[in-house]
Amino acid sequence: MVSRVFWIALSAYKRCQIPEQRIATLEYVCRESRHATEKWWISEEHIAIWDTEHDLVIQHYVDKFQFYVKAWLASPAGVAFNPEMARRK
Repeated sequence: MVSRVFWIALSAYKRCQIPEQRIATLEYVCRESRHATEKWWISEEHIAIWDTEHDLVIQHYVDKFQFYVKAWLASPAGVAFNPEMARRK
């Protein structure tokens, strides 16, 4: 379970982008698409959709991360971890 928490966090980190990077990624995807006939990356409507989908994906990562952290903390390993961390403070 700890490895799953790690991979979810790493994956979210790799995908979470600042707005400028998201627009650059949209532009790249549009330019590389053989089917793109418009400059979607300059359309406010398309950018809003792109950003909304990005935020939904990142929220999914956050939800999964929190789910697995809570599950791990409730496991025998997590129960043993809490007093050890409290002792080290």
